[in-house]
Amino acid sequence: VAAEPTPDDLQAFYNENAELFTAPEYRTFDLLVLRNEDFSEGLEAPEDEMRRLYEIGKDRLYATPERRTLYQLTYETEAEAQAAAADLNQGKPFENLAVAKGMTLEAATFVDARKRDILDPAVADAAFAEGLEAGAVIEPVRSLFGWTVAQVVDITPGESRSFEEVRAELEQSFIENDVRSRMQNTLDEIEEVRDTGAALADAAAETGLEVETVGPIDRLSFAPGGAIVPGVPGEAIAEAFVLSEGDQSEARRLSSGDGYFFVALREIRPRALKPYDEVEDEVQRRWRDRERRERIAKTVASIREAVAGGKTFDEVAAEFDRAPIELAIDRSFQNDIID
Repeated sequence: VAAEPTPDDLQAFYNENAELFTAPEYRTFDLLVLRNEDFSEGLEAPEDEMRRLYEIGKDRLYATPERRTLYQLTYETEAEAQAAAADLNQGKPFENLAVAKGMTLEAATFVDARKRDILDPAVADAAFAEGLEAGAVIEPVRSLFGWTVAQVVDITPGESRSFEEVRAELEQSFIENDVRSRMQNTLDEIEEVRDTGAALADAAAETGLEVETVGPIDRLSFAPGGAIVPGVPGEAIAEAFVLSEGDQSEARRLSSGDGYFFVALREIRPRALKPYDEVEDEVQRRWRDRERRERIAKTVASIREAVAGGKTFDEVAAEFDRAPIELAIDRSFQNDIID
């Protein structure tokens, strides 16, 4: 039978389990968040500037160079090279030439090479000459190390994206640069004012911004009473809990990467035991939970003792007006009692 707690029982439980009824540390702070989107209003990318940027980066950013796969061998004399080229023009496989020089075909192959990947300028010019097709034999070229013979295996044409194709990228890049510039200017202005000893709120006001006062709030974003405080970046809360009262943080980057935040700590409310009258219902609920667990544990212990003393399950169950439950189970069996 469940017991009913007396006022003294509840007060004693409250005193003995103070940790259960202790409020966490709360902090109140000023918060200034600067996001990229706050600095993008009214920004446009001028056509002439985008075209200028396109021309500057066209070859480096918007063009894919042609690539060629080549077979290549170098001979000491022009005569040897001419003979090798003649063999190739008559249909002799390049692999045969490589083997004759003690090499594998793989060792003589340059796969998907760009023109700039070929170290010898003369060979590069010959191998990437216009008009060549797959299978074409490149006649002997006087190279840095002798006479080079090559054969084109495959050609992957280069590509160049037009201004219209990359307009959206250019516009986005231009605006992002302007946003970063505006953001940095604002950060610099705030720091200049704070360097005079001004509070964060005053420095924000000087730049036309306004701080938000957050709190009291605990480390997990909860306010007193258990409601979540919405819209506060977790990294800002973490920063507030490492500052001392009256301290201000430097500009910190948001973990999302889309801006910065500042924190100025106003007040620390230390951990404190909640008054009994505020938690009386919780005290009573927890007391009843404990009392129930103790009764269950006591009953289980008495059943084990009775069975160990020789009573059957039927006899023990009868004392509690119950009957044993018989179950046929296998390894896959699960329920709330047997897991």
